[in-house]
Amino acid sequence: MSFVLKGRASNRHANKHTFHQVACGPDFTALLSTDGHLACCGSNAQGQLGLGGRRPQAEPQFWNTFRERGLWGHSAKRGLSRMQGIIISQVACGSEHMAAVTSNGQVLTWGNGANGRLGHGNIISQEEPAFVTGLQNCVIISIACGQQHTVAIGSDPLKAPGCLLFTSPGPPDRTRFRMPASSWKKKSAS
Repeated sequence: MSFVLKGRASNRHANKHTFHQVACGPDFTALLSTDGHLACCGSNAQGQLGLGGRRPQAEPQFWNTFRERGLWGHSAKRGLSRMQGIIISQVACGSEHMAAVTSNGQVLTWGNGANGRLGHGNIISQEEPAFVTGLQNCVIISIACGQQHTVAIGSDPLKAPGCLLFTSPGPPDRTRFRMPASSWKKKSAS
C-alpha cells in the first residue's frame, strides 16, 4: 500500500513522493518513498534521523534536502559525496538508531552506537549514515532493528551465512545468532 504525504510540507520535495514503507522508533519516524528517498522526523537526541546533528525535526525532512541546503552536519561535503545517488530499498528503526538497505544490498546504519548495534566494530554513535564495511562483500536482502541490536539477512549463504547480528563491539557476528542456510530452502512436498 502506498500513501502520499499531505499537509504543510517543510520542504519542496515532500509533495513529489509516494511512500511505500514507514518505520517507527519510540519517538521518531522514517518514511521511505517508492523512488528510494528517505524522510525522517521526530526525536534526534542520538542522531537517529541521520540528518547530521541532533536537532529534532517536527516534520519529515528528506536527506537530499539537507544535502542541497548544506545542512548535513559538520561534514556536509563528505556526506554529500558519500550519499550521492544512494537509493534506499528498506529502512528499520530501533530505539535510538536506524538501519537501511540500499538498492544494491549494502547496509547503512546511524544513531546510537551503544552495544555495537550499528555494526561498525565500535560503540561510537553516528549522526550521519555510514556504510557497514564488514558487510561490503555481502548482499543484504532484509534488515530489522531491535531496542539495542540490528539483524541483517544476506542473500548468499556462502558470503553471509544465516542472520548477522550486530550487538557487541567488533565485526558483525556470524556465530552468536545463526540460522543454517539449509533452513532457508523451501522443502518440496513429497
